Amino acid sequence: MGEIVKTKNRDGSLLVYLKGSIDEYTDFEDSIGPVSGAIHINLRGVNRINSSGVRSWLEYFRKLKSQTARIVFQECAIPIVLQTSLFQGFLDEGEVESVFAPMICEKCHKTSEKLIATADTQRQEFSVPTSSCPHCHETSAVFDDDPDSYFGFLKK
Repeated sequence: MGEIVKTKNRDGSLLVYLKGSIDEYTDFEDSIGPVSGAIHINLRGVNRINSSGVRSWLEYFRKLKSQTARIVFQECAIPIVLQTSLFQGFLDEGEVESVFAPMICEKCHKTSEKLIATADTQRQEFSVPTSSCPHCHETSAVFDDDPDSYFGFLKK
């Protein structure tokens, strides 16, 4: 695992930032430990997750769900969202507040990511509006995946 940074939210709940790879070296139990109250997991910095990392993830968060009142996943990186279509129940132990969506510019053809609040996506029937491209600054960046597949875990 790259890095796990723990801090406190304003409301006193635990805020954890995950960065780097989630792999066979990731030990959530050792790095995060038991949690008695609410926990918010920020996944913006996760760039890769392998099968060993998935196994560690599922074991830890299933156990954690039985110990804590609330788990909130924030800013889920694209590799995390992609795991939801491969492994049933990957994010089921908590609430998903926001995810990054893959975007591609129809003008300059460069890719980017857009942070999406899941409540907004659900209200918009899982469509992602066209946005400004961070590279050429034209309003031509479109969602670059199948919405039913990418956001399928939110429909459950």
